[in-house]
Amino acid sequence: MNPNEYRKHHRVDSANLLAYTCRNRKNEIREQAMGRTLNISETGILLETHKRMDTRHTISLSIGFSHHVLDINGIIKWSRKNSNGMFQSGIEFFGIDEKAMRILKKYIERIRQNRD
Repeated sequence: MNPNEYRKHHRVDSANLLAYTCRNRKNEIREQAMGRTLNISETGILLETHKRMDTRHTISLSIGFSHHVLDINGIIKWSRKNSNGMFQSGIEFFGIDEKAMRILKKYIERIRQNRD
């Protein structure tokens, strides 16, 4: 990990399709769509979408990892347009159950092993 890196967990490049639902503070659905991960760690993802994410919303993600689909909740920390006209958003996970965390850790470890 880069010594200037401020993240607690190392991120690995990963392109996974996912479905997401954004909810406002009243828990009302504001948007449902598809996106893809650009990278992932035990605590969050970099998400690419066609629309800018509202940082006042929370997000529910259904991500396909190999033979598993994980349902994970997150907080939209930031969102910006990139050079190809798509939007990238930093998502911080919260409330992940133990089973989902085990699957996520195994997936990340498998990517690291295949990369080396």
